[in-house]
Amino acid sequence: MGSGAQGPTSPPPPPATQTPTPAAPAAAGTADCPNPQNHCLIDGDMFIATRGFERGHISVFPATAQGQQTPSGEVQFLRRSDGKVMSTGHFWSTHPPQPSELLVGKLAIFFTRAADGIHRAPKTREEANGRWLLARIVNVTNVPDGYVITSDGIRAGIDTIRVVDGDDSPTTVVDGAEDAQFLKAGHWMISDSDLQSGHNSVYPAAAVKVPSAATKGEGQFYNLTTGELLWTAHAWQTRMADKGSLKAGDVVFFFIQADHGVRVPPKERHTAMGRWLGAKVVDTSSMFKGVIGASDGIKVQVAAARVVR
Repeated sequence: MGSGAQGPTSPPPPPATQTPTPAAPAAAGTADCPNPQNHCLIDGDMFIATRGFERGHISVFPATAQGQQTPSGEVQFLRRSDGKVMSTGHFWSTHPPQPSELLVGKLAIFFTRAADGIHRAPKTREEANGRWLLARIVNVTNVPDGYVITSDGIRAGIDTIRVVDGDDSPTTVVDGAEDAQFLKAGHWMISDSDLQSGHNSVYPAAAVKVPSAATKGEGQFYNLTTGELLWTAHAWQTRMADKGSLKAGDVVFFFIQADHGVRVPPKERHTAMGRWLGAKVVDTSSMFKGVIGASDGIKVQVAAARVVR
């Protein structure tokens, strides 16, 4: 893969490189797509971009190498979408995944054709030559339903996913039963600062290394909103709040979505992987209505709140 990926850089494979066997049974080819098991792509092609993956998602395009890698790490490619010849150090070889490769933390490339909000595989070689996306897998709960969730809350069908060869990104498993806010006991909330006053942005996270004395209280996490792998000491394990345990001064976390000025729970799993807020309870006088007041005048449904456990 190229210098933009998290793994060793290597020259592109020769055109005769064999594509690994996909997870699904091979479908019959057509004139428009001779090899649907390889997403209608040409064997040996790679994906290229003008920058590496850091967070969120980036656009990538199928391309054919026109030469060997230079000392600077760049390779000249023919981009199939428009026939443009360009040099870049950001390139990735890929393959359709085995089921065991669909893990939180893996880099994935998938086609941009959306159907019912889920990206699906290209149907023709002409389509496959167009724009794809590269992002990080952040939630695999819906694998039995045929898709995963990636950074930026994108739903990608398993039928369109390709995983990056040589990706050495650490992977992790989020344990526990999922609650009504689409989070599990194994999920964390992380921030880049402590919750001292006002309100802060916080993000659902998956732990790669939990905080400990050996790590000086810091943990290594995947930010499930952005897909970034980072270290932070500002991390909390949480559970859903209940009226009986909330009191003024408690730290609460809640989803950013509001309905008539009151923060409400996330309605879908992929949106729950987005940005949340952290604040302190300042008013419990409307608790009987199922609403609390938080810092900065924010009103929050108790059903939308999480507390530190």
